[in-house]
Amino acid sequence: MLILELKKAMDTKFEKLDFVYDEATNSISIPPKIPDIGDIVIIDDGDELLTHVGRFTHSHFGCYEDGFTDSERTAWTVRNLMKFLDDLFSDKIVMWGEAESFGGFHYLEYHTEHDKKGWLWSGELGN
Repeated sequence: MLILELKKAMDTKFEKLDFVYDEATNSISIPPKIPDIGDIVIIDDGDELLTHVGRFTHSHFGCYEDGFTDSERTAWTVRNLMKFLDDLFSDKIVMWGEAESFGGFHYLEYHTEHDKKGWLWSGELGN
């Protein structure tokens, strides 16, 4: 199960992070550093980890490469989501917009003064 492997990795890498694993829904919820961002919710849907990025958007983390074993697919998926979470918590990712209408995320290095208002994990990004 992808979510259990992710939980193991998060327990090790983010040992001080307050997150909740819900066995009934095969999900992990990470409360925001500030309420305006919203929770990060990661759901195991069997083939991938659907990741709701606060109130902004969602992303799909999975491995669909040919020639991988199930174990390799799991490791690849968990490694990539862990990299994303590490970058998010390190304020390297800008979140913008609203999930209900139009939103997304991109790396801070690609953010310009012409971009929409954005948020880092630690708070609002001044444009």
